[in-house]
Amino acid sequence: MNTKLRSLVAVACLAWGGQVAAYLIDDQASAPFRYHGGNGHGYGDVVGAAATFDVLGADIALDGSVLTVDIYTNFVGNAGVFAPYTASGRGIGYGDLFLANTWTPFGTPNFDNDDHASGTVWQYGLAINGDRWANSDYTNSATLYALSGTNDASALLSDDLMQGNAVWRNGQEVLVDRAASGAVTAVGSGTWSVSASADRIRYQVDIFGTDLWWRPGQSELTIAMHWAMDCGNDVIEGATVFFDPPPNTSVPEPTALGLALLGIAGAGGLRRRRA
Repeated sequence: MNTKLRSLVAVACLAWGGQVAAYLIDDQASAPFRYHGGNGHGYGDVVGAAATFDVLGADIALDGSVLTVDIYTNFVGNAGVFAPYTASGRGIGYGDLFLANTWTPFGTPNFDNDDHASGTVWQYGLAINGDRWANSDYTNSATLYALSGTNDASALLSDDLMQGNAVWRNGQEVLVDRAASGAVTAVGSGTWSVSASADRIRYQVDIFGTDLWWRPGQSELTIAMHWAMDCGNDVIEGATVFFDPPPNTSVPEPTALGLALLGIAGAGGLRRRRA
Protein backbone atom coordinates (compact mmCIF):
# COMPACT_ATOMS: atom_id res chain seq x y z
CA MET A 1 0.00 0.00 0.00
CA ASN A 2 1.24 3.47 -0.86
CA THR A 3 1.29 5.19 2.51
CA LYS A 4 1.81 8.87 1.85
CA LEU A 5 1.81 10.47 5.27
CA ARG A 6 2.47 13.52 7.29
CA SER A 7 3.11 14.06 10.95
CA LEU A 8 0.83 16.54 12.65
CA VAL A 9 3.82 17.69 14.68
CA ALA A 10 6.10 17.89 11.66
CA VAL A 11 3.57 19.94 9.71
CA ALA A 12 3.39 22.38 12.59
CA CYS A 13 7.17 22.69 12.55
CA LEU A 14 7.12 23.49 8.84
CA ALA A 15 4.46 26.13 9.38
CA TRP A 16 6.50 27.76 12.12
CA GLY A 17 9.81 28.60 10.54
CA GLY A 18 10.44 25.96 7.90
CA GLN A 19 12.17 23.49 10.20
CA VAL A 20 12.03 19.86 9.07
CA ALA A 21 11.76 17.39 11.94
CA ALA A 22 14.33 14.65 12.30
CA TYR A 23 11.52 12.29 13.31
CA LEU A 24 7.90 12.16 12.26
CA ILE A 25 7.08 13.03 15.85
CA ASP A 26 9.93 15.18 17.14
CA ASP A 27 10.55 15.51 20.89
CA GLN A 28 13.91 17.25 20.74
CA ALA A 29 14.55 20.66 22.27
CA SER A 30 14.62 22.24 18.79
CA ALA A 31 11.06 21.08 18.03
CA PRO A 32 8.69 23.94 18.91
CA PHE A 33 5.67 21.62 19.24
CA ARG A 34 7.14 18.81 21.32
CA TYR A 35 4.95 17.24 23.98
CA HIS A 36 5.88 17.67 27.66
CA GLY A 37 2.86 16.41 29.59
CA GLY A 38 1.59 17.61 32.94
CA ASN A 39 2.94 17.34 36.47
CA GLY A 40 6.56 17.79 35.47
CA HIS A 41 7.46 19.73 38.63
CA GLY A 42 8.86 22.60 36.59
CA TYR A 43 11.47 20.52 34.78
CA GLY A 44 9.91 21.00 31.34
CA ASP A 45 10.41 18.25 28.77
CA VAL A 46 12.60 15.87 30.80
CA VAL A 47 12.37 15.28 34.55
CA GLY A 48 15.86 14.44 35.80
CA ALA A 49 18.91 13.77 33.66
CA ALA A 50 18.37 14.02 29.91
CA ALA A 51 21.25 11.58 29.36
CA THR A 52 19.13 8.96 31.14
CA PHE A 53 15.52 9.76 30.25
CA ASP A 54 15.39 11.93 27.11
CA VAL A 55 13.06 10.73 24.33
CA LEU A 56 14.30 12.13 21.02
CA GLY A 57 11.43 11.22 18.74
CA ALA A 58 9.25 8.57 17.16
CA ASP A 59 8.55 7.26 13.68
CA ILE A 60 5.25 5.68 12.62
CA ALA A 61 4.89 3.52 9.50
CA LEU A 62 2.32 1.24 7.87
CA ASP A 63 3.28 -1.75 5.71
CA GLY A 64 -0.05 -3.10 4.57
CA SER A 65 -1.94 -3.24 7.85
CA VAL A 66 1.16 -3.79 10.01
CA LEU A 67 1.84 -0.74 12.15
CA THR A 68 5.41 -0.05 13.26
CA VAL A 69 6.20 2.56 15.90
CA ASP A 70 9.87 3.26 16.64
CA ILE A 71 10.73 5.13 19.84
CA TYR A 72 14.22 6.68 19.95
CA THR A 73 15.36 7.38 23.49
CA ASN A 74 18.42 7.68 25.72
CA PHE A 75 16.59 5.40 28.14
CA VAL A 76 17.80 2.38 26.13
CA GLY A 77 20.87 1.34 28.10
CA ASN A 78 19.52 2.84 31.32
CA ALA A 79 16.54 0.56 32.01
CA GLY A 80 16.55 -0.72 35.58
CA VAL A 81 17.81 2.49 37.19
CA PHE A 82 16.54 3.72 40.57
CA ALA A 83 15.32 0.32 41.74
CA PRO A 84 14.58 1.46 45.35
CA TYR A 85 12.03 3.96 44.02
CA THR A 86 10.00 1.43 42.04
CA ALA A 87 7.16 -0.71 43.38
CA SER A 88 8.57 -3.76 41.57
CA GLY A 89 12.03 -3.34 43.05
CA ARG A 90 13.51 -3.97 39.59
CA GLY A 91 13.99 -0.36 38.59
CA ILE A 92 12.38 1.79 35.91
CA GLY A 93 11.35 -0.16 32.83
CA TYR A 94 9.95 0.41 29.35
CA GLY A 95 6.31 1.34 29.03
CA ASP A 96 3.55 -0.01 26.82
CA LEU A 97 2.43 1.77 23.63
CA PHE A 98 -0.95 3.53 23.68
CA LEU A 99 -2.80 4.16 20.41
CA ALA A 100 -5.90 5.99 19.14
CA ASN A 101 -7.44 7.13 15.85
CA THR A 102 -7.51 10.76 16.96
CA TRP A 103 -5.17 13.00 18.93
CA THR A 104 -6.71 15.63 21.19
CA PRO A 105 -4.04 16.79 23.67
CA PHE A 106 -5.19 19.20 26.35
CA GLY A 107 -4.07 22.81 26.09
CA THR A 108 -1.52 24.25 23.71
CA PRO A 109 2.07 23.20 22.90
CA ASN A 110 3.99 22.06 24.85
CA PHE A 111 0.84 20.64 26.51
CA ASP A 112 2.21 21.18 30.01
CA ASN A 113 -1.17 20.43 31.63
CA ASP A 114 -2.02 17.21 29.76
CA ASP A 115 -2.21 14.02 31.82
CA HIS A 116 -4.36 10.88 32.12
CA ALA A 117 -7.41 12.90 33.17
CA SER A 118 -7.30 15.26 30.18
CA GLY A 119 -6.54 15.12 26.50
CA THR A 120 -6.68 12.00 24.34
CA VAL A 121 -8.61 8.94 25.51
CA TRP A 122 -6.50 6.00 24.33
CA GLN A 123 -8.41 3.22 22.55
CA TYR A 124 -5.72 0.52 22.42
CA GLY A 125 -2.62 -0.50 24.30
CA LEU A 126 0.15 -2.73 22.94
CA ALA A 127 1.43 -4.35 26.15
CA ILE A 128 4.94 -5.78 26.07
CA ASN A 129 5.71 -9.27 27.35
CA GLY A 130 9.00 -10.47 28.82
CA ASP A 131 11.90 -8.36 30.08
CA ARG A 132 10.90 -4.68 30.34
CA TRP A 133 14.39 -3.88 31.62
CA ALA A 134 16.48 -5.23 28.71
CA ASN A 135 19.42 -3.01 27.78
CA SER A 136 20.91 -5.24 25.07
CA ASP A 137 19.22 -6.36 21.85
CA TYR A 138 16.00 -8.12 22.74
CA THR A 139 12.76 -9.27 21.05
CA ASN A 140 9.56 -10.65 22.54
CA SER A 141 5.83 -10.81 21.95
CA ALA A 142 3.30 -8.11 22.76
CA THR A 143 -0.46 -8.25 23.32
CA LEU A 144 -2.89 -5.74 21.83
CA TYR A 145 -5.70 -4.71 24.19
CA ALA A 146 -8.84 -2.73 23.43
CA LEU A 147 -9.32 -0.18 26.21
CA SER A 148 -12.65 1.07 27.51
CA GLY A 149 -13.62 3.76 29.94
CA THR A 150 -11.26 6.43 31.18
CA ASN A 151 -7.50 6.23 30.81
CA ASP A 152 -7.16 5.64 34.53
CA ALA A 153 -9.58 2.69 34.34
CA SER A 154 -7.49 0.83 31.76
CA ALA A 155 -3.92 1.97 32.44
CA LEU A 156 -1.39 1.89 35.24
CA LEU A 157 -0.02 5.36 35.87
CA SER A 158 3.49 6.44 36.72
CA ASP A 159 2.27 6.92 40.30
CA ASP A 160 1.31 3.22 40.48
CA LEU A 161 4.84 2.12 39.60
CA MET A 162 6.97 4.66 41.48
CA GLN A 163 7.36 5.15 45.22
CA GLY A 164 9.46 6.78 47.92
CA ASN A 165 11.14 10.13 48.23
CA ALA A 166 11.74 10.75 44.55
CA VAL A 167 10.38 13.08 41.88
CA TRP A 168 8.74 11.78 38.71
CA ARG A 169 6.16 13.05 36.23
CA ASN A 170 2.89 12.16 37.89
CA GLY A 171 -0.37 11.07 36.29
CA GLN A 172 0.99 9.59 33.05
CA GLU A 173 -0.33 6.41 31.41
CA VAL A 174 2.54 3.92 31.39
CA LEU A 175 1.29 0.31 31.26
CA VAL A 176 -1.94 -1.39 30.25
CA ASP A 177 -3.68 -2.50 33.44
CA ARG A 178 -4.15 -6.14 32.48
CA ALA A 179 -5.94 -6.84 35.77
CA ALA A 180 -8.63 -4.22 35.09
CA SER A 181 -11.63 -6.49 34.61
CA GLY A 182 -14.06 -5.16 32.01
CA ALA A 183 -11.79 -2.27 31.04
CA VAL A 184 -9.27 -4.14 28.87
CA THR A 185 -9.84 -6.90 26.30
CA ALA A 186 -7.12 -8.76 24.41
CA VAL A 187 -7.83 -8.41 20.68
CA GLY A 188 -4.54 -9.23 18.94
CA SER A 189 -0.83 -9.78 19.20
CA GLY A 190 2.38 -8.22 17.98
CA THR A 191 6.04 -7.89 18.85
CA TRP A 192 8.43 -5.45 20.47
CA SER A 193 12.19 -5.21 20.34
CA VAL A 194 15.14 -3.28 21.68
CA SER A 195 18.07 -2.16 19.50
CA ALA A 196 20.91 -1.08 21.77
CA SER A 197 23.01 0.34 18.94
CA ALA A 198 20.17 2.51 17.63
CA ASP A 199 18.76 3.53 21.06
CA ARG A 200 15.45 2.32 19.67
CA ILE A 201 12.41 0.46 20.99
CA ARG A 202 10.21 -0.94 18.20
CA TYR A 203 6.55 -1.91 18.52
CA GLN A 204 4.76 -3.80 15.72
CA VAL A 205 1.15 -4.96 15.43
CA ASP A 206 -1.41 -5.74 12.73
CA ILE A 207 -4.25 -3.20 13.10
CA PHE A 208 -6.56 -4.72 10.50
CA GLY A 209 -10.02 -5.21 11.98
CA THR A 210 -9.50 -2.65 14.75
CA ASP A 211 -10.88 0.88 15.02
CA LEU A 212 -7.41 2.10 14.02
CA TRP A 213 -7.84 0.73 10.48
CA TRP A 214 -9.42 2.36 7.43
CA ARG A 215 -13.21 2.65 7.34
CA PRO A 216 -15.32 2.65 4.13
CA GLY A 217 -15.10 5.99 2.36
CA GLN A 218 -12.27 7.25 4.58
CA SER A 219 -9.60 9.26 2.73
CA GLU A 220 -7.24 10.00 5.63
CA LEU A 221 -6.15 7.75 8.49
CA THR A 222 -4.86 9.24 11.75
CA ILE A 223 -2.70 7.16 14.07
CA ALA A 224 -1.97 8.77 17.45
CA MET A 225 0.50 7.37 19.98
CA HIS A 226 1.64 7.86 23.58
CA TRP A 227 4.73 6.34 25.22
CA ALA A 228 6.79 6.76 28.37
CA MET A 229 9.06 4.79 30.64
CA ASP A 230 7.63 3.76 34.05
CA CYS A 231 8.33 7.11 35.70
CA GLY A 232 7.02 9.22 32.82
CA ASN A 233 10.10 11.44 33.11
CA ASP A 234 9.87 12.06 29.37
CA VAL A 235 6.62 11.39 27.55
CA ILE A 236 6.16 11.46 23.80
CA GLU A 237 2.80 11.95 22.11
CA GLY A 238 1.76 12.85 18.61
CA ALA A 239 -0.05 11.68 15.51
CA THR A 240 0.60 10.88 11.87
CA VAL A 241 -1.88 11.11 9.02
CA PHE A 242 -1.80 8.48 6.25
CA PHE A 243 -3.31 8.98 2.80
CA ASP A 244 -4.17 6.64 -0.11
CA PRO A 245 -6.41 3.98 1.46
CA PRO A 246 -6.04 0.42 0.17
CA PRO A 247 -7.78 -0.20 -3.19
CA ASN A 248 -11.36 -1.47 -3.12
CA THR A 249 -11.11 -5.24 -3.11
CA SER A 250 -14.84 -5.98 -2.80
CA VAL A 251 -16.37 -8.67 -5.03
CA PRO A 252 -18.35 -7.14 -7.96
CA GLU A 253 -22.13 -7.43 -7.77
CA PRO A 254 -23.63 -10.18 -10.01
CA THR A 255 -24.98 -7.72 -12.63
CA ALA A 256 -21.65 -5.91 -12.93
CA LEU A 257 -19.79 -9.20 -13.08
CA GLY A 258 -22.09 -10.45 -15.87
CA LEU A 259 -21.59 -7.32 -17.93
CA ALA A 260 -17.84 -7.60 -17.51
CA LEU A 261 -17.86 -11.21 -18.72
CA LEU A 262 -20.01 -10.27 -21.73
CA GLY A 263 -17.56 -7.53 -22.59
CA ILE A 264 -14.65 -9.97 -22.45
CA ALA A 265 -16.53 -12.47 -24.63
CA GLY A 266 -17.37 -9.75 -27.18
CA ALA A 267 -13.77 -8.64 -27.37
CA GLY A 268 -12.74 -12.22 -27.99
CA GLY A 269 -15.28 -12.48 -30.85
CA LEU A 270 -13.93 -9.34 -32.45
CA ARG A 271 -10.41 -10.70 -32.35
CA ARG A 272 -11.53 -13.93 -34.04
CA ARG A 273 -13.38 -12.10 -36.82
CA ARG A 274 -10.40 -9.85 -37.52
CA ALA A 275 -8.16 -12.87 -37.72
